[in-house]
Amino acid sequence: NTELTGGISPLIVNLVNLKMTALWNNNFTEDIPAEFWEMTWLEEIYLGDSEEGGELPTNFSEFPNLRVLRIFGATISRTIQKEMGQAAALPDLYLPDNKLTGSVPEEINDLPFLQQLVIEGNSLNYLPDLSSMDSLQLLIISDNKFTYGDILPNLELITENTGQKPFGDSTVVQGYKFEPLRLDPSIEIVEGQEYQ
Repeated sequence: NTELTGGISPLIVNLVNLKMTALWNNNFTEDIPAEFWEMTWLEEIYLGDSEEGGELPTNFSEFPNLRVLRIFGATISRTIQKEMGQAAALPDLYLPDNKLTGSVPEEINDLPFLQQLVIEGNSLNYLPDLSSMDSLQLLIISDNKFTYGDILPNLELITENTGQKPFGDSTVVQGYKFEPLRLDPSIEIVEGQEYQ
């Protein structure tokens, strides 16, 4: 929270005794350098509330001691790679309010110590069944594009879901003040369709 500008220097990789990075609330405008993800000795990574962009790395198997990965309010784009499931020691994964799209990979189930998964505020469109993850204590999925089929198997795990981004066809219902409004919530389920 020092209002740094520009970007994270690639020379940060020379800080071989660094265990934690806490770089949020700055004015970064450049992508996170590839060298940052070469610091596989890190135990805690906090990035965000800035305009830095980039993609999540695919070398999580090389982070044996990573306990916290929190990237929020940044412009991390693309998808959560299946290699995320190789961060075997990770209990704390926060990726809210980025620009992530696509699927949450099935390999998330391979994180035996994952306790907190926060992915709200993206445009993710598939959530695997996480019901076998006994360690998971916090699951926040609001403001994505998950369907009823994604949410149902995870219903008992979901800590917060204040709604999903609308997609596809929708119907607008108009009403007038002081007039009763009755809605029939039944829908005709059509095979091959997705429902929110």
